[in-house]
Amino acid sequence: FERFLEVRSGNNWTPPFHIPLSYSGWNVDNGGGGAGSLGTVKKFDSPDGSRSVAVKRFSTPFQTRDRAQLILRELNLLRTINHENIVHLIECYTVENGPTDMESIYHITDYCGEPLRRKIDAGQYSMDHAKKWTRELLRAVQHLHSNGVIHRNLQPDNICIDSCNKLTLIGFGNARTIDRRANMTALRGTQPYTSIEQLVDWRGAYDEKVDIWSVSAILCELITGQPFFISENQSATSLKVQIEFCGQIGQAVLNRIANEADRQNLDVYSRRYERKDFIAILRSRMLFNRSIGDVDILANEDSLRDFIEHTLQFDPDCRMPADRALPHSFLRTTAPWELVLPPNDDEALAALRQHIWREITEPTVRR
Repeated sequence: FERFLEVRSGNNWTPPFHIPLSYSGWNVDNGGGGAGSLGTVKKFDSPDGSRSVAVKRFSTPFQTRDRAQLILRELNLLRTINHENIVHLIECYTVENGPTDMESIYHITDYCGEPLRRKIDAGQYSMDHAKKWTRELLRAVQHLHSNGVIHRNLQPDNICIDSCNKLTLIGFGNARTIDRRANMTALRGTQPYTSIEQLVDWRGAYDEKVDIWSVSAILCELITGQPFFISENQSATSLKVQIEFCGQIGQAVLNRIANEADRQNLDVYSRRYERKDFIAILRSRMLFNRSIGDVDILANEDSLRDFIEHTLQFDPDCRMPADRALPHSFLRTTAPWELVLPPNDDEALAALRQHIWREITEPTVRR
């Protein structure tokens, strides 16, 4: 314990945080942390305020076999994957002496900002922000897929946005490597964002296309301000809402459902529905008092509809992969030097001044 500092909250019943002595003098930001299914996170700011880190404590890591496996996945993937839109691991440690004594495990990462969930709830961002975040999420997902990894739990609480509006993907406890020969565990992920492969007893292996469905569901939520596949009817499951929007489940997908009763029930239920126009659904589900409005949806109508049509499909073979989704016309933005400037020179220079200032202050994007 002599190598660590003990950090306690006001509640004496809460186990203390232990941080390395190298973070002596760093300040705890009680508003920048949180708690998840695997552990508790605290934000620490450097004495001069120039840098922040997030320290995550996994308590009782060996309480169950499943919990230990989830922690092992997260630690291993963070240690081996490096991408600008994926959380960066600084170090891991435990305050105990060896593998048989570990009651708490810690890792330190760069602080990545507030959860996307808070941004969505506040609603003060533009359609260009929604496109930018979707592009950056797809970049992270493409990097994972190219390294043979599926995230399996893409949702707003596993995505962070920093003060420069840069997106970072976190939460790798449910991730796993792609194995097209092995059965995958169902019911991983968070229901409003998971595809049919994760919601039923799927025959054989599902693949990286589960993440593509989730990306599109998050985009729809960014636009409307509320989870897309949730019904006002509390008894309706996420899958039933998917069917009501996406229509009948095709035979190729039904054949992949292992449970015969589920297969028959979904076949009968889905025959009642035809695929709806997603632009009409988005417009009808828009919450009020948000920066994105009906006019933004209509301005992007054709390209947005096409993006959703090629991502929210029950058949994973009909969903475009990340490398095809990234250059999609919906996600393209006009370069700042191509914008139409005011005819008046003073007004044009003022606009150019703002664009150049943004280039100076925004983080570098590597394609």
